[in-house]
Amino acid sequence: MAIGEPIYAEHVRQVYRFVYAGTGNRAEAEDLTSQVFAQARSHVRAAPAEVRAQLLASARRLLAERWHGALPSGCAVDVRGLLAGLPSPERQILELRFLHGLSLRAAARALGITTGDTRTLQLRALRNAAELQRQVQPMSG
Repeated sequence: MAIGEPIYAEHVRQVYRFVYAGTGNRAEAEDLTSQVFAQARSHVRAAPAEVRAQLLASARRLLAERWHGALPSGCAVDVRGLLAGLPSPERQILELRFLHGLSLRAAARALGITTGDTRTLQLRALRNAAELQRQVQPMSG
């Protein structure tokens, strides 16, 4: 049983935006958004006010799984050490978004910058963190 069209139509735009903010990539955001709604069968019976929260929680979980799945098997990452290697604004955005779970908008307010600048900063921070990780622990292969 697939999720109902009215629920999809009401929430797809917000779920997509949330996922896109976490990936910075349209194709990945579309794939993950599809996964959120494919897994949403149980949310159909939730109270209307809870549906969005449950969909976004599912999206957050998928983003976390994607981020962890990008690491090589058996890879132990010193997250605090990795964050310490980033410039302060990049470290702050990753801490706010991923360690404290703030939305893009809330992180922008906390940093005193626009949502667009926050999205750009997050993307740059993720790329720089990935590069630092590659330098510390190069992939074998």
